[in-house]
Order: sequence, then C-alpha cells, then structure tokens
Amino acid sequence: MSDGLPKNLGQFVFNFRRGVSQVGLPGPAPAYEDLASWEPIIDISGTDAATILSMVERGLPGTAAVLPAGPWIQLATLTAADVAQLADTTHFTSDFDDYEIVLENLVPANDGANLKLELQIGGYWMIDGYSSLARLTNAAGSIASHQTAYIDLSGATSPRLKNSGGVGLSGFLRFFNPAETANVKRIVGQTGFGDYSDSGQSAIVDISASRNTTTDPVTGMKFFVDNGNLATGKIHIFGRKK
Repeated sequence: MSDGLPKNLGQFVFNFRRGVSQVGLPGPAPAYEDLASWEPIIDISGTDAATILSMVERGLPGTAAVLPAGPWIQLATLTAADVAQLADTTHFTSDFDDYEIVLENLVPANDGANLKLELQIGGYWMIDGYSSLARLTNAAGSIASHQTAYIDLSGATSPRLKNSGGVGLSGFLRFFNPAETANVKRIVGQTGFGDYSDSGQSAIVDISASRNTTTDPVTGMKFFVDNGNLATGKIHIFGRKK
C-alpha cells in the first residue's frame, strides 16, 4: 500500500482455445449512461411469449427477417368469450407461404348456429364472390352446401351447432400463399362437431373454398356465427415458410 492505494490488485489467468469470433459487433459502451447507444438493446420485460418467439425467429426489430424453412410457427390464438366474431388482420403476410388454422371446441351462444368465414382483401371484408363447397356427412348420409356470400364451415343446409353438451366444433383449415397475386386463394380443411339437427350426433364437414372474383392478396380472416355470438372456444393460427 502506498498513499492509501493498492499497487497489486491480483493476478489474471488466460485460457486460449480455438473458436469462432463474431465480427462487426459494436464496441463497449464507454459508460453506463451511454448503454442506450450500444445497439441493439431491446427491453423485453413484460413481453409475451409470442413476441419473444417472433424475435427469435425473425430477428430483432429493424433487422432483416430470416425465417427458417419447414417448421410451423404459432402466430396467434384467438379466444371466444361471448363475442360477435374472432378476426385476425395482422399475421397473413408474405412472411409465410402456408397457414394452418386450428379450430378448438368453438361453441355458439345459441343452438342451431352455423360457423362462417369471411376474407379481408384490400382492407375490406368480402361479402360476395365466394365459391364455397362444404360437404356434410352425418348418420343420415351426406349433403353439400354451396355458398357465394361466405365460406361455410359447418354445412349450413340446416341448423348445425349446439351450445351445450360439450360437442363444439373442432377442426383445421389449410390456407396457401395469401400474399401472391397469380391465383385465387384456396382454403381446404375439415371440421367435426355434434350436429344439432341430429340430436348432437357426430357430423363431419369437408371444405374447399376460395374467392374466385380476384387474385389479390388476402390480409385477414373473420370467423362468426349466423345466430348470436361465439360463446367459447379458441382459434390457433400457425405459419410456415417453405
């Protein structure tokens, strides 16, 4: 000790190994107060899991998105709680080539409702121009429903969905290349539920639909019933880049 200051603070041991160094990183901040200039620093406190996953998959805001090919990535979950509709106008973009929409136990507030789907194009919900084929099969046989004002998800030739008994509608839809402009946007899928018109017995609907009057990009989907609200259930939206 000299003048109250230590002359020897200790010893350092360095262990050198082969490795890979990342280049191009910014230099250390000169002081704590200057940390904000040491990019990129992102405050993720309070951020939900989906946003953090998006950062992992796409990179931090302001960086180029590099999405992995192959895996399905969950983008959103829409939850019904006595609502008039469930809609997503955020996640249908050119970031993904294919989408899968999983319908989980959707239950209407009123008996006998039918589940419908509308597409958003050019910022507007389309109420015409569809070619929607839904073939329902139940214990009595099969019957087809062809609609032009909406996409039919429950075989709307009769009142179909029950609001009790634990027989809500579940199923899946596949949606291809919503952002491309060369073709109409095809939706295919299948739903199953307890048929209100058949004392709650099982029914299945095979679906093939598009809006045939335009090849413009689709930017949103809206799910609703024709009789009251959606009481309970969830819709999960997944995207995949080829």
